[in-house]
Amino acid sequence: MNPMRRVAVSLVVAVALLSVGLPLLGVALRAAWPTSTLGTLPTGAAAPGGAPATTLQMAAATLIVPLLVALGAVSIAWPTCWLLRSPRRGTRIGLALLAVPMLMPSYLAYAGFGLGRAPGTWIGEIVNRWPSNANVLFGQSLAVAGLILWCWPLATLVMLGAVRRVEQEHLDQLALTGAGRWASLVQRLAMVRGVVLVAIGVVTLLMLGSAVPLHLAQIPTLAIDLWARLALSPTSTAVWFEAWPLLIAAAAGSAWVTRWACADQPHEARSTRSPDGPRGRLLIPGAAWLLAVALPMWLFAASVEYPRLLVDFWRENARSVIDSVMVAGAVAAVLTLLALAAWYAVEHRGARRVVAVGLGLQMIGLLLPGVLIGSAISGMLNHPALGEAGRWLSDSTGSVVLGHVARFGALGTLAGLWLSRLEAQSLRDARRLAGGEGVRVWLGLAVR
Repeated sequence: MNPMRRVAVSLVVAVALLSVGLPLLGVALRAAWPTSTLGTLPTGAAAPGGAPATTLQMAAATLIVPLLVALGAVSIAWPTCWLLRSPRRGTRIGLALLAVPMLMPSYLAYAGFGLGRAPGTWIGEIVNRWPSNANVLFGQSLAVAGLILWCWPLATLVMLGAVRRVEQEHLDQLALTGAGRWASLVQRLAMVRGVVLVAIGVVTLLMLGSAVPLHLAQIPTLAIDLWARLALSPTSTAVWFEAWPLLIAAAAGSAWVTRWACADQPHEARSTRSPDGPRGRLLIPGAAWLLAVALPMWLFAASVEYPRLLVDFWRENARSVIDSVMVAGAVAAVLTLLALAAWYAVEHRGARRVVAVGLGLQMIGLLLPGVLIGSAISGMLNHPALGEAGRWLSDSTGSVVLGHVARFGALGTLAGLWLSRLEAQSLRDARRLAGGEGVRVWLGLAVR
């Protein structure tokens, strides 16, 4: 292993330690030197009727809601994958547009739909006549739909490689059999059933820690209950013990996703033909994109009654916007560097094992509720044991960057593994023969 590859591996390991080590250190500091708490919270987040949810209600919501989101996301991702299977000119544009919903806040669609049902609108007038429980259930349905519209691109990216590897000859044989629409759908599902289950599992695991839209809609999941407890008792370590179901799910899911991501898979060859089937295949992903991005943005724009409000917003929040852009740029730079490091490191067998372990630790940080990670890091930096240095870092933009890298570092490593699969083994062997093992030559030949 050359020195630059050791540096690349070290970066992956460093981010892995951030994802797991910092939160654990924060919890350990609180346990060893407890500080005062602001109060306690009764067990159970609010249920639709306003009363605390029972353990059974919370368990059901925690399991059923993420699964519903996953099934909905995969249902939209399925036609999207077959649409993006071909090497047509519009495929790259489609992939770029595919990333837009997930680059938006997870609550954007739900908040936009909320404007559409506000008092004074025709939908709001209809919904307000319903019983209170039905009104709340309608809002919860919008939250689930908003999350489906946010994460269907993720399900698409998980399944797209397997769909592209389906041999065109198999599809031609299926067409010659004269199978009907539903029989053809079943046969195609059978061809890639493994990756469909993986997509459902990945989205379900990610949604277990989802909080913001479900919190706004008062859906009593365990993640929401933990968030409420931390709001009233931010320095308590008991929350981490009460989060044991999510900790187990994050650890098990991390091992499963890491094994799938690091497994040897064929090069993602593209179909050489345009996709067959009806032209209406664009209808479902196109409608989903419009509902996820265009409609919420239009609803927000239509809610601004006076253009002067936009000027006032920028005057009052310009500093916050600049800080947000700086944080986003810093996190993007770190994750891009991490993706390149993982891509370069995995070509060495020994380094690949270390990257797999690092990804496993990073995935734990990604799958846990972000409020747990952020609270633990904030508690560590503000703990009296760290003195003024900790408080200075906590008040700086660096602490926000640190928390985001700890939470989302796995995305950079996953991107590096995905990029390594885009290069065919024959091209990789040819590059090695041409002296492409050094980092400079590798950047010139592989990154293009």
